[in-house]
Amino acid sequence: MIVDAHQHVFWQGRDDQGVVEDMDRHGISNAWILAWEIPPEEDNPDFRTILNPSNLRADGTHAGLTLDDVLRARDRYPERF
Repeated sequence: MIVDAHQHVFWQGRDDQGVVEDMDRHGISNAWILAWEIPPEEDNPDFRTILNPSNLRADGTHAGLTLDDVLRARDRYPERF
């Protein structure tokens, strides 16, 4: 059993399904999914091109990889995350 102890979903163009496919290619059985919450004052425009577009705030800043992202992935793949 191989466990990835640091993984993110919905970033770099990979959704939760893409992460599971990558895990399968590398023989990884489980992964710990981490959130990365970005406060508005720490926003960087470059984040908008690599992070989940649904996490853009009304003011145009990006919230990052939210707990909602982690829970959605866990709910879809409970045996993997």
